[in-house]
Amino acid sequence: MLNVFEGFSGIGVFTIALEEMGIEYNLIGTSEVDKYAILSYDAIHNKSIKLSNDNLSDNQMISYLKKINVGYNFSTGKSEIPKQHDEILRLYSSCKNIRNYGDIRKINTNNLPDIDLFTYSFPCKNITNEGQQLGFEKDSGTQSSLVWNCEPIIKYKRPKFLIMENVKNIISKTHISIFNEWCTTLSAYGYKNYWKLFNAKKYGIPQNRERVLMISILNDSIDFKIPNEIPLQLSLIDVLEKNKVDSKYYIDINEAFNGLISNLRFNNGYPVVDVREATKKGYTEATIGDTINVAHYNSKTRRGRVGHSVAQTLTTTCYQHVLELDGSVRRLTPKECWRLQLLDDKYFDLVNEIAKIPETKLYERAGRTIPITIVKEIYKNLFRSILDEKNHR
Repeated sequence: MLNVFEGFSGIGVFTIALEEMGIEYNLIGTSEVDKYAILSYDAIHNKSIKLSNDNLSDNQMISYLKKINVGYNFSTGKSEIPKQHDEILRLYSSCKNIRNYGDIRKINTNNLPDIDLFTYSFPCKNITNEGQQLGFEKDSGTQSSLVWNCEPIIKYKRPKFLIMENVKNIISKTHISIFNEWCTTLSAYGYKNYWKLFNAKKYGIPQNRERVLMISILNDSIDFKIPNEIPLQLSLIDVLEKNKVDSKYYIDINEAFNGLISNLRFNNGYPVVDVREATKKGYTEATIGDTINVAHYNSKTRRGRVGHSVAQTLTTTCYQHVLELDGSVRRLTPKECWRLQLLDDKYFDLVNEIAKIPETKLYERAGRTIPITIVKEIYKNLFRSILDEKNHR
């Protein structure tokens, strides 16, 4: 059985994939400070939020949460722990339920059990094109530099397998030298690194989402191969909700986004609109089955707003819209965004109904999640012997 530690755990896609594949594992710890991610993880993996019977006062629970930096906002440098008793108890209980060590910087390696699989999808804020490009140099103090706080865990616990995930820009000219430095650090500890720029649409998911994943194997004792691509058989239409969605998701194209979407017409009974962007024509046509990205709608240099039959990259805020058969335009719903990571609806429903996090945070969780198909394809090659043994039982 694999001892698994999920760093920067989010909703726990790495363990969701293990469970769906029938690979037995023991969750020995998570590391997460986002209170909505913690509640979501607990709801998904335990199908409830079992309240603690530690009988601590609110001040005692708050003191514990602050000690491990849960609720810490890196942008403001302040704690955002709830103030109401019920919410404090739920957050404290979820931390206990998912063995959450909190802030990766607070972890004492002496307190950790042995680890077989360590995953770390560390913050991309200072690496992504949407950020300030502050980078992730060691000791720089940026949020993305938290990856270096994984080093003591890796150095002293020597997990057999490591899996890293981050944005495409980590291997750009701006950041490649620090990425290489991280790879060299792992190599010095006996790991062989295999990395690739994966695109979700090349692994069965109708989303144009490019992410770097790196698999590091201690002493390289297995013959690992980067998984082959999978033909895309789904389209965006396949993940859209079948019933009419709430009116709050719809927009008036004559008033919204400063004329970004215009000239609605019908071609053989199907609606077509023009989407303003920096092409030779000055626009791109979008029709049924396409997405329209409205981010930075006043930009005169933006390209790639229209995703033909696929969604463009999900972000923490939903900017993507679709055209419906009657010519109306609406924003993708949170459930549709979760489906665009190929997550089963049951996970969304558990978070929505049990964790009860705000809708904006449902979108955020989708934007920060890893496409599960890619993870599963990596596991097929990484844990081939375990899966073979399971299939021959």
